[in-house]
Amino acid sequence: MLPEASGFFWGIVLMHLLLYVLAAIKLKASWHVAAAAYFLVASLAVKFLNNLHGQFIPIGIAVGLVVLVAVLRWQQKAHSAFEIGMGMASGAAAATLLLFI
Repeated sequence: MLPEASGFFWGIVLMHLLLYVLAAIKLKASWHVAAAAYFLVASLAVKFLNNLHGQFIPIGIAVGLVVLVAVLRWQQKAHSAFEIGMGMASGAAAATLLLFI
């Protein structure tokens, strides 16, 4: 089992709590974009913590996935640009927890 498994779990819990708080104060955020941004920033955090270098293709794929999800949700008019940005911020903020656990 990965040593970061508890950090992943608590990060996902934090992401869902952030999205719930945003919904409670009548702000929408894209859950899809939040999840994609969470996995991107979490993979970058694990890469940083383990001193892995030179893996540009997997990072490029993850960045492409976040951009693809954001563009598709915006093109479908499911979310505004602000809601997509709030989703990215929620996912990225929750994943930074991995740097401290």
